[in-house]
Amino acid sequence: MKPLSAALLAAGAAMLAWLGARYLSVTDAFGALASRESVLSTGAARLRGAAGLAPRAAARPPTTATASSAPADGGAIRGASSPQAQAQAKASDDDALARTARQKLAALRAPLSPEAQNDPFNVQSWLPPPPPPPAPVAEAVQAPPPVAPPLPFTYVGMSNANQAKPQVFLANGDQLLIVSPGDVIDGRYRFESIAATGAVFTYLPLQEKQVMTIEGEGN
Repeated sequence: MKPLSAALLAAGAAMLAWLGARYLSVTDAFGALASRESVLSTGAARLRGAAGLAPRAAARPPTTATASSAPADGGAIRGASSPQAQAQAKASDDDALARTARQKLAALRAPLSPEAQNDPFNVQSWLPPPPPPPAPVAEAVQAPPPVAPPLPFTYVGMSNANQAKPQVFLANGDQLLIVSPGDVIDGRYRFESIAATGAVFTYLPLQEKQVMTIEGEGN
């Protein structure tokens, strides 16, 4: 029992270490995202501060103003407000870029199920999802090679067996055929030869040899 208890304890320790590593990886991912958002927010705040510290035109002391000095004062005021407007526009652009970056990061993350969102040990990946697997290619089915049909003839008998071209009697349904070696039957079969155990035919469309057994048949 002691070795079994030690093994169970070791397995439990390994499981806890694995769960801790998963939790640390999730924490690191969220920490990196928070650091990036903090850097973007700090940059935007600095830009706003720089805009607030832009030099402004000092007010002129009250003097007897002339008609010719009024346009010069207005031009100075407009010139002092131009750098501030530029800084504010730049800060607005930086905010828009930061929002765009956060939106892009959110779009890259794969959608999570409700169970995965509530799982603190779930590992989230910011990589784009893999492409779908290619559609399976249907393999071409090869048709079996054609074969000659069974011989339609039945051996009936033979005459002139000792001659060079004996005559063989064959039945094809209700027909009685008398053939000799070399004769063509119905344009499909050619009678080749006959021996004591069988008659040889050639199926002409495929040039395939076929043997009809005649062993035990009467002559």
